[in-house]
Amino acid sequence: MEFGGEVLHSIFSEWGSTSGDERIPSWVWKLSKEHITKMLEGYEGDAHIRKDGSRVFTSINPNLIFSLVWLTRLKGINSRYIKRACKNMKGELQRREEYDLVMHGLVISSENYENNPMRTPHSKCIPLELVKT
Repeated sequence: MEFGGEVLHSIFSEWGSTSGDERIPSWVWKLSKEHITKMLEGYEGDAHIRKDGSRVFTSINPNLIFSLVWLTRLKGINSRYIKRACKNMKGELQRREEYDLVMHGLVISSENYENNPMRTPHSKCIPLELVKT
């Protein structure tokens, strides 16, 4: 089956067009755990696998990562949020200015990939970053 450009554009525009405005469409929240797992497998191009087997998905968009943490935890997938700062020091060979970049990450535990039913207590917590007080 082939899809034209307009159909593909309408599907993928729901996800956002740049890394700063990426978001999870409302219909994704209704998907099953199996479908969410498959979605994450498709997103692994923007992730790396650690030596312990866990996957780390990174983005400069904190709202996307917070939403993914909510989504995975609500579906029973052990995940957590991490944040790290990246510095680019201006050197003789670089032609750009110094910058600081904050990267946000979703860590999916290796137990999700190994048929291990044990879960850490932390994985049952709901992230509070998106809850307004």
